[in-house]
Amino acid sequence: MTSDKPASAAAIPFASRTTVEQVEEGLALAPKFDADGLIPCITTDVNSGEVLMLGHLNGEALQETVATGEAHYWSRSRQCLWRKGETSGLVQEVVEMRIDDDQDAVWLRVRIAGSGASCHVGYRSCFYRSVEPGGHSGGPTRLVFTESQKSFDPKAVYGDAPNFHASRPTQSPNMRAAHSNARRSCTLHVCTSCRPPGSPREPRESRAGFRLHEELRATLRESPCGSHVEVRPAACLSMCRHPCGIALSSPGAWTYLFGDQHPGESARDIVECVSLYIGTEDGFMPRERRPKSFRASVLGRVPPFEVGR
Repeated sequence: MTSDKPASAAAIPFASRTTVEQVEEGLALAPKFDADGLIPCITTDVNSGEVLMLGHLNGEALQETVATGEAHYWSRSRQCLWRKGETSGLVQEVVEMRIDDDQDAVWLRVRIAGSGASCHVGYRSCFYRSVEPGGHSGGPTRLVFTESQKSFDPKAVYGDAPNFHASRPTQSPNMRAAHSNARRSCTLHVCTSCRPPGSPREPRESRAGFRLHEELRATLRESPCGSHVEVRPAACLSMCRHPCGIALSSPGAWTYLFGDQHPGESARDIVECVSLYIGTEDGFMPRERRPKSFRASVLGRVPPFEVGR
């Protein structure tokens, strides 16, 4: 899958999911991301077929993997994009990428440099223990090591970097409640009056903003996060120099204004951004976590406030 001249990840679009037949029998990549904007990915060794790891991809990680021919993942613990092997040198060269029938799970067959290991603990596979069947009375179910020794010394490779998977803080009940409330009340405002600068005053139904509004309604109907989002038309968001304009809002959360969105191009990135927004405690979206097209297009943001205070 690796090419001499990899394409730009931003130039690799995903198709819209229109019909079951198109998703299951078609020839266009139309991945289905979950409510957190992620898709699971199983990775195996191309020669032995051994399962090496289970990871997750967001839209950017999937695009980077396709564009570069090297496995990229989204770290749920660190909340960032990572190229596998960037620190250890154990880069995963993608020989083949497959997607399942519903396009909601990815399978990578890879060739690995160096020791061929994939696990940050030092083993070849992240699945280096088996679960002993039958269980034991009076104690927890036992685990049995399937790899007798590590492929590399993780301390020599990673130094004192913390194990983010073990140290990630647990959310309090209040944080989980806020998370749930944010999911129930997100509103996506779309300026339906937007049109390219200098273009004639055409009927509202023909304008770019209206077409983007209709496209987002259709896309969100197919998205796992669609039930948590109300798409609302706005007569004008005063972003005339940066059409098309959208805004994200939720009670008790940050409000964001974005410009320079385009029908036929921006819908999937907008849905990915919405999924990130409703999956946070207070709607705050750090620049590095937003889709690439939403890092420069933000026109403003307003911190949470309480009505009546």
